Amino acid sequence: MEKQDNFIEIEISFKGKMLNNKKVLLSNRYQEVEMNMIKEGKKDTIQEWSMDSPNLYEVPINESWGVPDVSVSQKQQNFINSLYYVTKAIDDTRPVISNDGWEHTLSDIITIHDYKQDEELLEQEYIDENQSVLNNLKEYNGKHRLLANGYTYKGQPVIISEYGGIAIDSKEGWGYGKQVKDKKELMDRFRKLTKAVNRIPYLSGYCYTQLTDVQQEINGLMTAERKYKVDPNIIKDILKNQG
Repeated sequence: MEKQDNFIEIEISFKGKMLNNKKVLLSNRYQEVEMNMIKEGKKDTIQEWSMDSPNLYEVPINESWGVPDVSVSQKQQNFINSLYYVTKAIDDTRPVISNDGWEHTLSDIITIHDYKQDEELLEQEYIDENQSVLNNLKEYNGKHRLLANGYTYKGQPVIISEYGGIAIDSKEGWGYGKQVKDKKELMDRFRKLTKAVNRIPYLSGYCYTQLTDVQQEINGLMTAERKYKVDPNIIKDILKNQG
C-alpha cells in the first residue's frame, strides 16, 4: 500500500492475480465487491444483486470515505465519476448518488447529512436568503461543502438522506448528540427535527437515521431484532402530519 498525493492506493489482487497491474482506490465494501465482480466478468451478477436490493438509489461512496480530498483533487473526482458511470452501466434503472452526504461530483440526487439535535439550528442552516449550502457558498456539518470544487448545482432533487440519529440513554452504544432519557423524549425530538426538515423549501425528501439499531449504533426506531421501541402509529402520525 502506498500513499501518494494524500490518496490511498491499494494494489488489487483477486485469486492471486493482479488487476492488469493497476492500482485503484477502494473506499468501502460496495466498491470492493463491485470491482471484484467486474474483474471476474460477473456484471450480470452485480445487476441481479442490485435488482434484488430494496434500495431506491445506488451509493458507491459515502461521506468521502477513501477520497478525503475529493473536494479539491481532480484525481479523486475522476475516480468517483468513474464509479458513477460504472454503476449506471450495470443498473440504469435507479438514480446514482456519487458521494452521499457532501462534496458531490456527478450525481442524480444531491444529498445532505446533518445530525444537529437542535431543530432551530438544523432549520436555520438551510433556509437563509441566499440558500448558501445549496449554492456552495458555505460549509456545513463540519468543514464540508455540498459540491466538490468545479461543480455547481444543476437542479437535481435534493434530500436530507441522514438526519436524527437519536439514541435512548444507554451504555451499550451511541447515537448523535445527547441521548434522550426515554421513549417520550425520543419521539419529542424526532417530531421537532422532522418538522424542521419539512420546513426547508427546496428539499424533495428526507431519510431518518435510522430504521434499526446496528451493532454499536443504538439510534434506531427499532431494535436490531426489528422490535419497535415505540408504538409505530406514533411514528406514522408524525410523518403523516409532516412533524
